[in-house]
Amino acid sequence: SGGTLLRASVDEHAVVLMVFIGTVPELIHTAFIKCAQELEIEANKCSDEDYEVYISMYQSLSERYRLEDESVMIEEFYRSMVLLICGFAECTLKGELLNPGQRFKGNYLNSVYNQVNAEQKLGLKGMGFYWKNHVSFKKTRNQIAHSKCEVLISKEELLEALDGVHTLLRAVADAIAAKHMD
Repeated sequence: SGGTLLRASVDEHAVVLMVFIGTVPELIHTAFIKCAQELEIEANKCSDEDYEVYISMYQSLSERYRLEDESVMIEEFYRSMVLLICGFAECTLKGELLNPGQRFKGNYLNSVYNQVNAEQKLGLKGMGFYWKNHVSFKKTRNQIAHSKCEVLISKEELLEALDGVHTLLRAVADAIAAKHMD
């Protein structure tokens, strides 16, 4: 049934996003460590054991390879994950609308959720029941998407939001599956 496929899709997407959040920052960190080690080797080769030359060479190379950008890259990755998590929720719910091309004014995610709930007579509670911090997370999403301001978000906040989105979408999928069984 539709609900069973939706359940599997929701679970699969949630796992993929969780793996991204858990591994990509580690991969970035590891790449920067490896790069720093390679620059040390290169600076050593060129310095002929002269410490001043080594330091100068290493600083020059690290500026060229932007070693100081590790935290910036991770922050940018986290910001992109905010958009991805919200997109996961919006696209999944939009796919359950009778008219997926329907336009909404105001809070898109709330509107789509309420419309799916009403159209399919799912009898679900308000969105906040399933996803506790959805209001502040969507505010963060809007700041990132529209204000271009330097919003900081932590790994923990991302995982918490992902858990909320997963709970919300599973409630929808479970309700749809239950309707198809009746």
